Amino acid sequence: MYNKSNGTNAPANAPAHTHTFIRRLRVPKPCEGTSLGEEHTHSIWGRQLRHCFMALLMMVSTYTPLMGQTPCDNANFSLRVGDIQTLDCFTVKVPVRLLSSLNPYPVTACDFDLSGTVSGGNARIEDVIWVSGFDGFNIVNNQTGFEILGNNASTDYNTGALDPPLFEVIVRVDPGEAFSFNFTDIDIDFGCTSSPNFQCDESHFTISPVGLPFEGPIPATCTSESRNVEIFLEYPDPSTLSAATVDIPLKIRDGDNPNGSITLERLDFDISYEDLYGGLDLDLTEAFGMNLQEINSVGGILRGILLPTSGNNFTVILDTSGEANLATITVSTPTEPIAGGKINFSFDFARLQEYDTGGNGACCTPELGSAGAVTFQNESFPCLDAEGLKVQIEAPEIIEEGKYKFPVLLSGPPNLIFDMDNLLLEIELITSGDAIIDPLTASTGSPEYCLSTSCASQGPNYPQNGQCIEIRENSKVVAFGLCQSATNAYSAKVFDVIVSSTDPCVSIDDLKVRRAKWNNLDITDGLCVISALDKGFTLGDAGHFPVGEVAMGCYNNPSERAPVEGVDICVLPACTASCSCAALPPCEFSYTTGKEGYFQTPGCAQGESYVLAACKTDTEDLSCGISTFDLVLISKHILGVERFNGPRQYIAADVNGNGSITTLDLIELRKAILSISPTLAGGPHWRFIPCGYTFPTPDPLANGIPECVEFNAATGYKACFDAVKVGDVDCSCAGELITGGEFVLAVEENTPPEGSGENDVRIDMAPAGTAYLSAMQFAMQFDTAYLSFSGFVQEAMLVDSNAYSFQEEAGGVVRLAWYDLDGDSTAFTPNDIILSLVFTPQEEVENPLSYLSIDSALLRPLAFANDGAALEVRLQSLEEGSRPAPGIGTPGSEALSITPVPNPFRQGLSFHISAPAALEARLSIFNASGKQVYAEAMALDAGRQKVQLPAADT
Repeated sequence: MYNKSNGTNAPANAPAHTHTFIRRLRVPKPCEGTSLGEEHTHSIWGRQLRHCFMALLMMVSTYTPLMGQTPCDNANFSLRVGDIQTLDCFTVKVPVRLLSSLNPYPVTACDFDLSGTVSGGNARIEDVIWVSGFDGFNIVNNQTGFEILGNNASTDYNTGALDPPLFEVIVRVDPGEAFSFNFTDIDIDFGCTSSPNFQCDESHFTISPVGLPFEGPIPATCTSESRNVEIFLEYPDPSTLSAATVDIPLKIRDGDNPNGSITLERLDFDISYEDLYGGLDLDLTEAFGMNLQEINSVGGILRGILLPTSGNNFTVILDTSGEANLATITVSTPTEPIAGGKINFSFDFARLQEYDTGGNGACCTPELGSAGAVTFQNESFPCLDAEGLKVQIEAPEIIEEGKYKFPVLLSGPPNLIFDMDNLLLEIELITSGDAIIDPLTASTGSPEYCLSTSCASQGPNYPQNGQCIEIRENSKVVAFGLCQSATNAYSAKVFDVIVSSTDPCVSIDDLKVRRAKWNNLDITDGLCVISALDKGFTLGDAGHFPVGEVAMGCYNNPSERAPVEGVDICVLPACTASCSCAALPPCEFSYTTGKEGYFQTPGCAQGESYVLAACKTDTEDLSCGISTFDLVLISKHILGVERFNGPRQYIAADVNGNGSITTLDLIELRKAILSISPTLAGGPHWRFIPCGYTFPTPDPLANGIPECVEFNAATGYKACFDAVKVGDVDCSCAGELITGGEFVLAVEENTPPEGSGENDVRIDMAPAGTAYLSAMQFAMQFDTAYLSFSGFVQEAMLVDSNAYSFQEEAGGVVRLAWYDLDGDSTAFTPNDIILSLVFTPQEEVENPLSYLSIDSALLRPLAFANDGAALEVRLQSLEEGSRPAPGIGTPGSEALSITPVPNPFRQGLSFHISAPAALEARLSIFNASGKQVYAEAMALDAGRQKVQLPAADT
C-alpha cells in the first residue's frame, strides 16, 4: 500500500507490516508521468499511481504490530458477502455490505476501491449495481471480474448490518452449479483532507461469506402433473445420410398443448458433442424469428440462448403432437467420401422461463432428450483401418520477428511405405486480426512431396497455380497438392505454414484442417480420408504478435546478433520493482525462447502494460564461452594493461556479481574452468539487459544493472533483451571458436622424484615446439584401472596450485587452467617441462603413456596467444616419437628467435628473445615506409629473456 501523503509504502505512523503478495491488478497504462502531487482521476485509465503498487489475485498478509494500533486496525473492517438471492431462472444477486466497529457511525473515508472475480459454474457478471456510497464512481465489468473506483472526495459509507449493501453483483451462472466470489483488491483511505492519511488494505479486512455454497438458481422441473415440457434432438435415420451435410432439429415438446403454442421469455441450453470424424463442421441456426445469442461450439460444447427479437417474449407454434423446431444443428464433413463420419450428442442442461403478463413467468428445467449419434454411412473410412495415417500440425516456432512457423506432418505407423498420389491438404488460419499465411509458405514444400506435376486437373480444391502450394482467400487458407505417384515412408514433414503479421495486437487462434485426403495406389478405389487430425499446440494459444527477442550483441554491426535459446521470460504486473531471478514473484504468464532467440509476448487481450524478466537458470551452459583467455582479458583490465572497451565486458567480468572487477572474479572464474565449482558465486550464469540501455561512464557498473523490460502490447513495443554470458569477456559463447593451428605436448616417462613409491612413474609434458602463450587449458584423462594419481612435481614450469586441479571424486582427470599473471605472454620451448605428474600403476603396465589422453568433452584443449589467437592442444602420439631435438628456430639451436608481443599492438610492446648463447646484439625497428623508428644495442644472455620498449617509444 502506498501512502500518498508521505511517499512511502506504509501508512504514516503505522506499525511495520510484512506482506506476501499473491494478488494482481491489471494496469492499463504505464506508470510514468504520475507524480505524488497529481490529482488522480476515476476514469478507467485512472489511479495510475496507486495501481503501480498492486499485483492481481488475493493478498495473504501477516500483520505484526510494533507499538499500538492504527485506525485501520481499530476499525475491525469486514466485508459481508451474501446471502445470495435468485432473481430469475438464469441469474443471482450477490450483495456486499461493509461492517466496522468505528465510532462515530457511519465511516467517513475517500478512495474506497474494490475489485473482485467470479469463477466456476460458467459464472459471468451481468451487472454491478451501487446501493449506498460511491457517489462518484466508475465500474469496470469484464464479465469474470469487476472493479469499483469509489469517490475520491470525503464520503460517508454505511457500516451497519441492517443497512443497505454497498453494492450488488448480478451473476449469471449455470443452474445449481457452485461458483466462488473473491476480492482481489481492497483499499480505503482515512484522513482525506489532512495528514496523517491512513490507507487500509486487505490486511485490515476480514471477508465473511454468508450462505455458502454460492450456486446458481435451481428452477423447478417442467415435468410435474401440471406441466410436461421436453427439449430434445431429432436424430436422422443413418440409412438416409448419403450427403456430406446433415441437419439435426433442436425441438421443444409441450405435452399439455397439442396444436397450441408456448410463449417464452428465454431459453438456455448446453449440448455436449464428441466428433469421432476429427474434422466435422457444426453450425447452429434458429428455426424462426427468435434471437439466437452466444453461440459457442468450442471444447465439445454447443451452447445457445434463445431470446425474443423484439419485446419481452416470443411464441412457439406447436403442431398436433405439441412439437416445434427451435433451431437446427448443421453438421458437415470437410470432404468426400463421407463414410465413417460420426458425432455423438448429449444434453448437459436446458432451462426456460415462460411468459406471463406480470413479468414473473415460471422458471423450469424441461425434460432432456436422450443422447444420440449421427453417422454418415455406417462403415469405416476407406484405407483408414489399414494405414492409420493422420495429419499433425506441430507446435509453432518463431523464426524471425513477426513470423511463426507451423510444421505440417503426415504421420502413421512406423516404417509405413506405399504408393500414393492426389494428396490434398487444405488448412485455414483462424486469427483475431490481420495475420496472414505468409508468401514464404509457398517455398517450404518438402522435395519428397512437393513434385513438379500440376494438380489443376483434379478440381478446384487442389492448387490451381501449377505448384504444390497455393495461398488463397486473402491469405487465410493454404492448399497443398501432390498429384504424381510417389513412394513414401512416414512420418515426414510435408510443408510449413508460416504465419506473419505487422499488427501489434493479433493472436493466432488456430490452424484448422478443412480437407485432408489422398489416393492409395496399392488399393483398388483407394480414395482415403485422413480423419485423425492432431494439433501439437493448444487451441487458443497458438501464438500472438508482437514477439520478443533475446540475443547476444557482441559485434560492431548491431544487426549481427547471436540468439539465445532456452531463456525463461516471466511476465509480471506493471511497475514490479525487482526482476532478480532469485526473488521473482509469481509470473502472470511465462514464455521460453526458441532456437532463434524469439519468444511470445503477452497478447493484447491479456492486458496492456507489463514488466518482463528474463532468466536462464540451468547450470549446463556454465562453460559456454568461458576460457583461460577470459582470465587474460580480466587480468589486463585490472592491471591497466588493456582496459575493457564496453559495458558488456564489464558485466561479463563481474563474475561474483559484487559490482566491481577484482582478482576475486579471476579466482571464481578459474574455479569454474577447473570444475572446482559447478556454479558461479555471484548467482546467475547469464545477465539480461534491456536493449538500448545507456550505461554510465566511466564505470558501467556504478548504478547497478537494469534487468526489467517494460512492455506494452497495444503500442506494438518490441520486447528485447541483450544477453551477457557471465565470465565470457571475449563473447566466444556467441559463436564457434576457430583455432589457427596446434600446440603439441610431447609426453615422456622419466625417473620419479625422491621419496616416490617403488613402482611410481613420472610423466613429463613439454612443448613439441616453441610458442609464446598468454593462456592454456586442457583436461587430461587417465585410465584409473591401470593408474592411480599420486601428485604433481613442483619443479615443473606451471606449478601454481591455482592453475590445475585433481578431484578424487571426479575420476581420472587432471585439469589445467593457466594464464600469464602479468597480462603478457610466456615463451614455451621443448626444453620446458610445463607439467610433471606422478602415477602409481595399479598393476604391472608396459607403457603408462598409453593410458593418457586429452578429454575434449570435459574441457576444450586450447592455448592462446596474447592477441587471442587460439591453438588446439593435443598430446603427441607414440607414433610421432618423443620430443624433437633442438633445431632451427628453437631455443638450444644456433639460431636466434625473437617474437613481438602483442602483435599487433596499440600500446606497450615487448620482445621475447631466445638466444643460443650470450652475445651482443642490436635491435632495430622500422615502420611500414622503411624508416627506422627505434634502435638499441643490448647484451643478451643465453636462453629466454624479455625486452620491454620504453612507453614513450611505443
